[in-house]
Parts: sequence; C-alpha cells; structure tokens
Amino acid sequence: MKSLHIRILSCVTVLVAVFLITPALALAVEGDWDDDGIDDSLDNCPYMANPNQLDSDGDGIGDGCFQGIRIDRVVGLTPSGGVRAGTPITFDIRMTNEKADCYNVINGYRIWSPEGIPFTAVQGTRLQPWWDIGWPESFNQHFEWDGASYVPAAAGIGGPAVGSDVALSLSGVNFFGGCSMHLPEWFDDVAYNITIEPIDHQYAGGTICIDSTYTPPGNQWKWASAVGGPDVFPSWDGPHCYEVVS
Repeated sequence: MKSLHIRILSCVTVLVAVFLITPALALAVEGDWDDDGIDDSLDNCPYMANPNQLDSDGDGIGDGCFQGIRIDRVVGLTPSGGVRAGTPITFDIRMTNEKADCYNVINGYRIWSPEGIPFTAVQGTRLQPWWDIGWPESFNQHFEWDGASYVPAAAGIGGPAVGSDVALSLSGVNFFGGCSMHLPEWFDDVAYNITIEPIDHQYAGGTICIDSTYTPPGNQWKWASAVGGPDVFPSWDGPHCYEVVS
C-alpha cells in the first residue's frame, strides 16, 4: 500500500488488548483518561470507563465504544455489485465516533484501477459543515501518482485529481486544540463523499478500487484525540473493489 505523506498531530499510540487488572497493578497505572483502572495504552475503550474490558466480537474495541469510517453508500452501484460506466460514481463516507472527543481528523483514501482505467476527475467533497461541528478549518487535498510518489494534483491541491491512481486527504482541523472544538462524541453521519466522473464504456470489465491510504507520522490510519488523551485509531471497512459494467 502506498503512503501519502501528510503531517498530523501525534500523541500516544493506543494498543488494544483484553486485560484483567488486579489491585496491585492498579497502583501502577500511569495514564488513565476514563479513570477505569486500565492504563490508556492497554484500554480497549480509553474514553469510556469499562474496567471489565468486554469485547464480545473480538475486534479489539470494547463493547459500546466504536470509532470507525466506512462506505455508507455507493451511488452508481449495480444490482450485481459492480459500478456502471457512463455515470458518476460516488462513495458516501460515514464517520462514527462513540465516546471520543477528537480535535483533528485526517483520513487518506486511494482510488485506483489495477488495469489502469484512467479517471477523468476524482473529487472529494465535505458534506458536513465543519464549522457546525466546531472546526474552524477543513481541507480537501488531492494527489496523483507520478510513478514514484503522490504529488499534488495538476489542477491544484483542491482537485480534481486525474489518472488511474489518485489519493485524497479529507480533513477537519482545530489548530487551537481546545476541547470545545472537536468531532463530538456520538457523531454518526455521512461526513464527505468521493466522486469519480463517468468512466467510458470501453473500460467495462475493468476494476476500480478504494482503500485507506496511511498518513504519517508512524504510517498509521488514525485521527488525533482530545488534548491530553490517547489517540484514536478508527476502523475502516475496506478495501473495496468494483467491476465496471456497461
């Protein structure tokens, strides 16, 4: 997977684990944001007290504590699960944030075709007005693969991007880091979308894919957490690949 180099704030890496704490060990806890007796570096839900660390589905995230990003809907999807040539294809991206105040959110996406289908335009657009959420700034950044690395889109960083391998960084940023300006807890909505302009019918039978593109530091898929708290590493339901059909 290629890396898209974008600078974001870095705090403490969250390691997910199921861990039973003992009274003796409780004395050694150094960072415990939710005050449940589990060190933040071991807590599978660092923002909501869950001393039992229950994780019914074994996904590394405690029950009732979920931070994730997923494709909510694909406009242009066919009944067979492909995408239709000759019409725009739009991926609606949903963000779910349970019990974590996050003041910087930067998520990268790669859209490409294994067969080299050329995209005439790929555009990322925010749907949620970030100022209503509390962010004073937001950015949609577009990049194109030049054979060695991703470079800013020829049309400008605001897009659209063209070619058979592009990347986007869609973000909302609170530079001041105040906890009054954040992606609020219990946020669960389609936050932005990515649209591919119509693909020519001659490329029917080919494939287009979308996946997360890791963003440094640490080459990790993440968003930064509230001031003083541990970082949050949202899940992602990709990669997704779709056959182009006429």
